[in-house]
Amino acid sequence: MPAESRDGVDTSRLASELANAMLPRLAGMQSIAEVIAAAVPRISLAFRATTCGVVRQSGKTWSPLYWLGAHEALPYELIADCVDQGQLRVHKSWFALPCQPAFTPVNSSSRGHSSKLAIGPLPSSSPIALPAEPCVLVLGNADPALLTNARGMDTIGTVIGQAVHAARVLQATQVRCQRMEEMLRIAAQWSHQENCDELLEAIALVAAKWLDAERASIFLWDRPRHKLVGRPALGVEGNSLEVDDNEGVVGAVLQSGQPRCWQAGDDIEAEVNRKIDRKLKFQTKS
Repeated sequence: MPAESRDGVDTSRLASELANAMLPRLAGMQSIAEVIAAAVPRISLAFRATTCGVVRQSGKTWSPLYWLGAHEALPYELIADCVDQGQLRVHKSWFALPCQPAFTPVNSSSRGHSSKLAIGPLPSSSPIALPAEPCVLVLGNADPALLTNARGMDTIGTVIGQAVHAARVLQATQVRCQRMEEMLRIAAQWSHQENCDELLEAIALVAAKWLDAERASIFLWDRPRHKLVGRPALGVEGNSLEVDDNEGVVGAVLQSGQPRCWQAGDDIEAEVNRKIDRKLKFQTKS
């Protein structure tokens, strides 16, 4: 357990212990949760919290990456406020600390310590680009005196944030390698495919599998009729689908020449062509 003084928990020492505990788990990890599991019990013990965990944003809500103790209702407003303010926030018996990776060494001297903990990012040239995914350390019923007096809490958040980021990159790299291996194997099979329709359907099937999609289509542009013809259109009766070339996400991609993602609840509803959903009795979520 990290040393305590009358000023509270030695956060620099705790941050170092957390880093040393999580680093070995990155090497052979199966999930991000098992990496975080090396840190949460130590944090809970240090601040005498009865429940503790790391949560991450999932759409418009938050879900636990790893949780220790009773599964109580999460303080969503406090978590959101913590992210907005970028610092430790407290409400009643709950404490929330943002966990974001640092791109420069953290100097805690401004908070009363002269020690430094060097925390660096993965190289910016890494081919793996991941969208931001806010994470927050949440403690319930922790000792208020320890948290109030703890200096350099941001260092703990940074260590956890860096571990989560590294785990996400490693996980994405593993998936990418697996997909590359499968792509090479499948490409070898496709090279012997002489039927164009069968080839396109095979490509759509692989895309649906890799993206965990319910349906997939490959659209060809019928320019004279201003139509986009989806063939194949997996999951659609007749395996074919026609849409106007200026509507929906696929129309936007055609007009811009750029890839486009759409997620229900996060993006503008009008961007998706619901006429097709109604016609097919289907609900597009992304």
